[in-house]
Amino acid sequence: MACTVKDIMRIMDAWAPRALAEAWDNVGLLSGAQTQNVMRVMVALDATPAVAAQAADAGCDMLVTHHPIFFGHGVQRLVEDGADASVALACARAGMAHFAAHTNLDKAAGGVNDALVEALGWANQGPLVPEPAQQVKIVTFVPEAQAEAVARAMCEAGAGNIGAYARCTFAAAGTGSFLPLAGAHPAIGQAGETARVAELRFESVAPAACVENIRAAIAQAHPYETPAVDVYPLKSAGLRVDCGMGRIALLPKACTLAQASRHAARALACDGVVMVGDGETRIRRVALVGGAAGDMAHLAREAGCDAFLVGEAKHHEILAAQGMGMPLILPGHYATEAVIVPRMKETLQKACDTLKYDVTVLQAATTDPLVHVKR
Repeated sequence: MACTVKDIMRIMDAWAPRALAEAWDNVGLLSGAQTQNVMRVMVALDATPAVAAQAADAGCDMLVTHHPIFFGHGVQRLVEDGADASVALACARAGMAHFAAHTNLDKAAGGVNDALVEALGWANQGPLVPEPAQQVKIVTFVPEAQAEAVARAMCEAGAGNIGAYARCTFAAAGTGSFLPLAGAHPAIGQAGETARVAELRFESVAPAACVENIRAAIAQAHPYETPAVDVYPLKSAGLRVDCGMGRIALLPKACTLAQASRHAARALACDGVVMVGDGETRIRRVALVGGAAGDMAHLAREAGCDAFLVGEAKHHEILAAQGMGMPLILPGHYATEAVIVPRMKETLQKACDTLKYDVTVLQAATTDPLVHVKR
């Protein structure tokens, strides 16, 4: 079955909803058209010129990365600069779309931080900072004959789960009316004539993070050219136990900070690990965050953790952690996040196979840009 950029976006959004991303982040489709056909996808941690060239040489139609381009600064010109603009130009020349899932993939269940805990072989105790379980009520209006198809699509996209029950919905009968204007192509009635249709007001609850996926599912299953969809925010239902920033992990048994650091170096296949603190300190409960998150050391302390493993930290963050007595294990930004790339490949390929899409997912060949020089 043919697949488009939009279809790949839906798969990624179902895994790592864009609503989970931090407000400052730059995620989603960053270049290309949603309607473009996709037969080959390349996944990578970073969208570098070298990765873009690999994807183009492999005949890929889409590049999916963790780190986005055009991040942290406004785009003022597209020129060959060896960085973001070069990647965007390379993608455009190759007719290749680029999509990024960053802090949303960090937080997602099965995302970066879950992959990091799994790679270390430690016991996952859940998020360090759980995500609020914000719920919404989604309402649409649909002719009775198509109500079941729309209900199924909504629930498959994430609606209708309440406790131990699935497909929880409500429908009330009524009459809908509308006047198709010139240029409209109504499924019922004709342009210029008011139509009255027996409809069901159909509603269900859903996580706020799933709203865009559910909207897209309604649009695809609904017979109307432009279905009405209302979204009502509900009072927060507490905190989620499956997603959020960072993770807390329990080691199989207590060990020294130095032993845990050496284990991290082996498990993450990195050249070396920077350790902050007394190597003989005994630790068991560890907070983890992939990438750059040295400013979260105080959260590790508040969670009662014995140490904080994070990809990298700034000098003043290291001093602050040291001052509060929070030992650090720093395996490097790349090492703590590269663990997600094989999972991206596996997840995308499995979803495409399940949906019968004729898509092959490839993984870019990359290495840590930092080289540890032995003294």
